[in-house]
Amino acid sequence: MKKMKHIQNKTRSSLTFMILPNSSGKIFQFSIPKFSFKIIGISFICIIFSALLFSFGYFHTNQKLALAHSELSVLKLENENQKHEIAELRGYAVKVDEKLADLNKVQSQVLNMVGLNSSDESTPVDTVDTLLPYSDSYVAVSRSAQGPIFSSDNYEEEINFLTELIEKEKENMQSLISSVEQQLEYLDALPNLIPNAGRISSPFGYRTSPTNRRKREFHNGVDISNNSGSSIVAAGSGVVTFSGYNGSYGRVVMISHGYGYTSIYAHNRKNLVSVGDRVEKGQPIAELGSTGRSTGPHVHFEVRLHNEPVNPLTLVQQ
Repeated sequence: MKKMKHIQNKTRSSLTFMILPNSSGKIFQFSIPKFSFKIIGISFICIIFSALLFSFGYFHTNQKLALAHSELSVLKLENENQKHEIAELRGYAVKVDEKLADLNKVQSQVLNMVGLNSSDESTPVDTVDTLLPYSDSYVAVSRSAQGPIFSSDNYEEEINFLTELIEKEKENMQSLISSVEQQLEYLDALPNLIPNAGRISSPFGYRTSPTNRRKREFHNGVDISNNSGSSIVAAGSGVVTFSGYNGSYGRVVMISHGYGYTSIYAHNRKNLVSVGDRVEKGQPIAELGSTGRSTGPHVHFEVRLHNEPVNPLTLVQQ
């Protein structure tokens, strides 16, 4: 009971304020309980504390927003860099794809030169799989309907390596083409084709002379007997260096094939080519006959290498 009275007394105690005008007039007077000042003070402290909490929260939130904005900027930059790298990768893919196509053309050219069908005898270089010796990553390059596909961690270095590899392979192919062309030219010029379809009546080497049975002589070529007028063809491509009559050989055609080779066709009934003519392997050059020193219709087929007679049949076996 005493506590309640004490509280009531406290709440009833107040401060009285009076306002006195300058001139005579009514005096204003009002009272404020002392307890209200405590409430106002506590309220003021609460307001200050709330303002501090709000300021701290606002500052902390702004820091988070600034950090998030910075991270977003970094992500945007990384995204742009990735787009740029993808664009570069596509460019490299197109470049490598073009080089693969060039390599295919060269490969087909080589195969055609040697008489092979690229679609039957070889798989085109549409896919290249290689494990780079200096990298743990695997590079796969393929040409498909969807375009080139690359899989690599360090694609630029590896694609450059692959591009150089393809270019080197292309150079090797070009070198191979040059070698094949030279070889084909040599094989086309080599006088290894039998010039007539008749039978061999006298081989290369020592034999009994057909005009003097008591005498042995060295036969510089082979004699091929057949019907008079049958076709005589060039044993290899070359240039006619002689076409005319030559003593015991009768009518003769002589062809220079290059590479030191010369071929002679003798006892012809008729020559079909003239000096300076370029003839192809298998081209008719004369008609078989029996002119000069001859015992019957045949062609004397002779091959010389650096002006030394060689057995024509050894060339035919090549």
